[in-house]
Amino acid sequence: MEWLPWEHAQLWNAFLIQNGPRSGAFLQSWEWGKYREALGDRIVRYAFVKEGEIKGVAMLVEIERPLGIHFVYCPRGPVFSSDISTVERLAATRLLGSLCHMDFLRFEPAWEGERLKKEHQSPAIQPPDTLILDLTQFEETLLSAMHHKTRYNIRLAERKGVLIERKKSEEWKDVWSLFEETAKRDGFRLHPCEHYQKLLECVNGSLGGACTHLVTASFEGTSIAAALFVDIAGTRTYLHGATSNLYREVMAPYLLHWQEIMEAKKSAMGWYDFWGISHTHPSWAGFTRFKKGFGGEEVHYPGTYDFIMDYPKYFLYAVSRRLIYGRRHR
Repeated sequence: MEWLPWEHAQLWNAFLIQNGPRSGAFLQSWEWGKYREALGDRIVRYAFVKEGEIKGVAMLVEIERPLGIHFVYCPRGPVFSSDISTVERLAATRLLGSLCHMDFLRFEPAWEGERLKKEHQSPAIQPPDTLILDLTQFEETLLSAMHHKTRYNIRLAERKGVLIERKKSEEWKDVWSLFEETAKRDGFRLHPCEHYQKLLECVNGSLGGACTHLVTASFEGTSIAAALFVDIAGTRTYLHGATSNLYREVMAPYLLHWQEIMEAKKSAMGWYDFWGISHTHPSWAGFTRFKKGFGGEEVHYPGTYDFIMDYPKYFLYAVSRRLIYGRRHR
């Protein structure tokens, strides 16, 4: 088996749809790579091939840092077929790192389960813990598994006449102010507006893989909530959301999610991924509580790790990051 540069988008996405993780498969889709390229990143793709058959894929982002540091980042990947053992996966990932001729390879194992014990763990980039709803259940079962306040708020929003609509990608700028308002209120940093516009334009399912869409909730003609979703491999993932300071009493986000859950179910999707929860970060407490109100299964991935090829360079990188950002950053 060997890693080979890969340029066949449909075969890549077909493998990913068949073998990708329940959470985060979109990060390895061909479309996501096109999106990263539109942002100015350099993307390289390798397929792990045995006797002409793909057994794994790895989409890598090349990253350059000061002091001559160069590394590659593999978000929620590499992704391997189920017949490749954990030991083989790690060996193949280390081999991939050596092929890239970089200082280190940063990767995120795409299988569910415990953290790796012998590898160099780095602070998480993508959320290792998430909440997933099983959409094969009956509607009544999904509702009964929710917290009673979540069910009440869904019905309240329906009674108040909150309107949920899917929007075209070019309508993104119409709701940008909601995201700015949310970031200011909740104290987090946004990417530039164009970042999300390119996300909607590039991750469009045109190559048979990931596809994003924008949904809004409005009340009395005013948009008061919005969310970005991405679909792939039978999973609908909630990526980003925003709410207005106005009309918070009509509980629009609850109905927005419930209708997206029902639409995903009607489209024969198997999973609805809330994309990230935390029981340890205080700043995540509010939206973790909101998400858990819908019920579902807590799912855990190993996290983010580094395979180091150049130890002096890696030490220099780690020290510089700690000086700038503190102990938890590398």
